[in-house]
Amino acid sequence: MSFNQYLTELKLKAKSCEFAQLQESLIRDRVVGGITSETLRERLLREDDICLEKAARLCLAAETTKVQIKQMHEEDHNAQAFARESKDIDAVRHKQTRDKEHRNKTQACKTRVARFIAQDVELSMYHENALLMANNVRTAKKRTPLPRCVDRDVRSRR
Repeated sequence: MSFNQYLTELKLKAKSCEFAQLQESLIRDRVVGGITSETLRERLLREDDICLEKAARLCLAAETTKVQIKQMHEEDHNAQAFARESKDIDAVRHKQTRDKEHRNKTQACKTRVARFIAQDVELSMYHENALLMANNVRTAKKRTPLPRCVDRDVRSRR
């Protein structure tokens, strides 16, 4: 219940009681006694010759201040939640960037390995071709027919 609602209710009840001239001071006393905030009650009691209007202004000001403080706390809480969410988003983005960099490095490594393997295969093929050529040269030398004069000498020795 707001202070205005409380004060209105007190005034309606006081009208039916016919307090006459004491009505304002009795309502003021009830306001001061019915305040739940100890600090506000102490402030009202410290005031000299406080009237109902002044007590009502102080109570409304305290109520407004309390609402504003609550809103500030909620805004602060929302800002902190937003900051946490922003940090979480930044962490996800950072992880995605790291993952992408890792994939790029992995792909680059795979490419280098593939090139190395291709060069190794090419080198192996070159080496194999060189061996085949050398072998062919040796085989060709074995198959070269001997000159006729040498051929006759070889046959006669047999």
